[in-house]
This record gives sequence, structure tokens and C-alpha cells, in this order.
Amino acid sequence: MKPIRIVVVDDHAVLRDGIVSILNAEPDFEVVGEAGSVAEGVAVVRSTGPDVVLMDYSLPDGTGLDAIQQILPVLPQTQVVLLTMHEEDDLLFAAIRSGANGYLLKNISAREMLARLRNVASGQVAISPTHTKRLFSEFARSEPAGASETTQLTSRELEVL
Repeated sequence: MKPIRIVVVDDHAVLRDGIVSILNAEPDFEVVGEAGSVAEGVAVVRSTGPDVVLMDYSLPDGTGLDAIQQILPVLPQTQVVLLTMHEEDDLLFAAIRSGANGYLLKNISAREMLARLRNVASGQVAISPTHTKRLFSEFARSEPAGASETTQLTSRELEVL
């Protein structure tokens, strides 16, 4: 089985080193690059073409969302997971809209992080249970799909339907 090729992007070197050590200890992961900024991260991702990118949200020269906008148009098959301390719902929703495949909090255990990264590599998403509940609550509050379209139909169109 081919290992999951991963790039780690975080501006805190000690945290990045720890994550890289955890990943390198696993036989099914291969760290192919690491970086400490959006610019470095995008360059490393473009040159290595990893399966997964594990990226901090807040970086010195921008955000993980900025990086996603530069990565996915060139490498749409790459799965990007944001690893952050930010619990705000609006950041979660922005990450999903930008194309992220995961949104994990930095208080996650190493074992849970590894499991979530494996899930993402197999085509699933990685969102903490707390954020999953918030996501469902937000979706439930939203207007149902198609609701606005039916209100714009004429009475004759509704009659035909």
C-alpha cells in the first residue's frame, strides 16, 4: 500500500516538528515537505503534489484559506485540512466554502489527528464532533434548497407543476 504523502504547514516550528515526528512514526504516512508560511507552503505543495496538506489557519503572511485558493486550482485532487486553535463557526464555514476537506482543533489528540487524516486521504472529511453539530444546526437554519425558486414561479407555472 502506498503511503499517504503529506505536507505540514505551521509557523510554530516546535509544533510543526512534533507533528512531523508523529507522522513519520506511522508507516502509512510520508511527510514530503513542511513550511512555515503561506508562500512557502504553496511552493512546497506545488513542487511535491501531496495527497494531503495539514495547514495552520493563521500564518505570518496570510491564512490557510489564502493558501487553499492558490493550491486547489492547480492541484484539485489534494486534500487540505486546517489545523487551528480557532473555534469560531464563521471560520469553519469559510474553510468549507474555500474547499477544505477538514477543520481540526489543535487540542486534538495525536491518535485522533492520525485517524482523521487517514479518513481525509480516503475521500472523507475531517471535522470535529463539536463542529459537526454546529454545521448541522447552521444548515437546519438555512432556507431549504429550492425554496426561493418556487416563490418566484407564476401562478400558472405552479398550476402546471
